[in-house]
Amino acid sequence: MIIQKVSIVIDILMFQKNNITELKKAAFGRLPIVFELDLTENQISNVSIRAFDGLLQLLSLSFRSNNISFIPNGAFYGLVSLR
Repeated sequence: MIIQKVSIVIDILMFQKNNITELKKAAFGRLPIVFELDLTENQISNVSIRAFDGLLQLLSLSFRSNNISFIPNGAFYGLVSLR
């Protein structure tokens, strides 16, 4: 058997309390079908431009209780479905 195409569907990615300190460009790779991302209670202080690039169908994003003081223009580039 040959598998030609694999689609990954992840409803929710929960990374709460993981001591994440920064989000680099395309930090989550190419996961086109992720609907919710929770980064609550980490140590995020740096968010790069296009940090969420590749999350094409992301509907909900939470990163409260972090150390973010500035988010650059373009950090949310490509999040066309975000509510």
